[in-house]
Amino acid sequence: MPTNLEKEINKNFENFSKSWKKELNDGILGLEKKKKNLQESYRRLTSLQAWRTTIIEQSVSSEVLGFFLEAQNDSLISHVQASCGSWRVSLKSLRSLIENILYTLYYMDHPIELRLWSEGRHKLGFKELVSYLERHPDYQDIRPNLNGIEIIKSEYAVLSRVVHASSRGFRMSEDGNVINLWDTDQKKVSKWATREKNTLLGVNLFLITMFKKKLQGTKCAALRQTLAFVIPKNKDNQIKKQLSITIKRS
Repeated sequence: MPTNLEKEINKNFENFSKSWKKELNDGILGLEKKKKNLQESYRRLTSLQAWRTTIIEQSVSSEVLGFFLEAQNDSLISHVQASCGSWRVSLKSLRSLIENILYTLYYMDHPIELRLWSEGRHKLGFKELVSYLERHPDYQDIRPNLNGIEIIKSEYAVLSRVVHASSRGFRMSEDGNVINLWDTDQKKVSKWATREKNTLLGVNLFLITMFKKKLQGTKCAALRQTLAFVIPKNKDNQIKKQLSITIKRS
């Protein structure tokens, strides 16, 4: 027989389950006013799908592809969580997106380390990954503001403060008194969108630099078209001059 305490906890569980489901629905409806931000986010995310189907799947092993798929999954989790006002989780997912993109490129070059990783015997931190990539010959001749690494480093630092809850502006329980699962503050949509926009810009510049030979001339027209959703027009001339790649704009 359940004790009185267990009965009370079970009752509280039922009330909590009903409450959070209602709050979730209210959060989704409350953010409908920011639908444009979410539409723009989804357009940016198409770049990752284009990378996967056009280049990544043909260029890496199935084991390495797993990292890219996880990065793509992280991007969708971030989008969905932002759609219902779960800001901290959505931003943590962007940080994970960066890590999995870097793992994709690192383990593509390191099959032995990948075997060790699969056995739980190899682990790299963010600083080690960036240090390797900054020395990579495909990146050294490209300006830091164009190869994506500087943008990735900057965004990772911001997102790390979110993960460790060391930034008051990204806390869900912002006033320190009330626990929030979802927050429909309209201003936070724009804050999240800025972080997502910068993260995807850095990631896409990073991928462009690594796979530049596959994008030059008339190659991969569909992929180059989706890049227009992520890369600002003022970078077009630099990308064409440094990488011989033309971003396709309508």
